[in-house]
Amino acid sequence: MRITGWTIALTACIMGTFAGVAPAQQSPTATTPAANATVQPDSLRSTQAGVYTEAQAKRGAQTYAGFCLSCHTPTSHIGTLFNQNWLSHPLSDLYLYVSQQMPQDNPGSLDPNDAADVVAYMLKIYSMPAGTQELAPDTVALKKILIDTRPKGPTP
Repeated sequence: MRITGWTIALTACIMGTFAGVAPAQQSPTATTPAANATVQPDSLRSTQAGVYTEAQAKRGAQTYAGFCLSCHTPTSHIGTLFNQNWLSHPLSDLYLYVSQQMPQDNPGSLDPNDAADVVAYMLKIYSMPAGTQELAPDTVALKKILIDTRPKGPTP
């Protein structure tokens, strides 16, 4: 079979156009193109940077007591299992899990602000520091925060 110059040129153009372009990662829960935007490493923060407020964690404790405590104890959200599931994941993953999969008897029934409050409470019981701004129920913003359960300490 003989390949003409036009076929080769067209193939080269197509390959050049798509070379180095990775397919967009699709999230089954994303609702906007912005939610799928690539996060640049320099824009990432850690949960050790104080990403919730004490007042929000207090509200989250009340919501937790009303909706979650019948199935989960607060201490079930710390330790090895929590780390296996969430360490180094974007906080949006935890928020989406809480907001869409919980409570177990009525998944997805939590108000988005209540779900953010519960996540703030979970960060508090894991001894992550509070900050000056509340954790917003915004998956795009939460995607830029990585869960880091290792407390900040002095650097050697």
